[in-house]
Amino acid sequence: MLNNYERELLIDAREIIRRKDTRYVCPAIYYAKERALELCHSEGMRQAYIDASFRLRKYIEKSLDYESTLEDWMIVQMEKGVVFPAGSYADSYRKRIQWIDWMLDE
Repeated sequence: MLNNYERELLIDAREIIRRKDTRYVCPAIYYAKERALELCHSEGMRQAYIDASFRLRKYIEKSLDYESTLEDWMIVQMEKGVVFPAGSYADSYRKRIQWIDWMLDE
């Protein structure tokens, strides 16, 4: 279950990806964390965002079986016989936004 800091970072990361500032989730989380840190008024709050960012990135790494990107993970899965619908470069944004939405709903 996500805490409020993780949830806030994911919501901001989703918007960063939607704007196409980056197409990758972990950099979007990093940018969201940096923005949040600029607005923090206490060291405890700063540390909470840093910890939330770390936990989210570790969760994502583990979810991808430590592959570096969603596409790399999909390739490994296809080699195992999993079939994915064909996607384009633009689809990668949609896939990542859907993944963030899934994490927020989990």
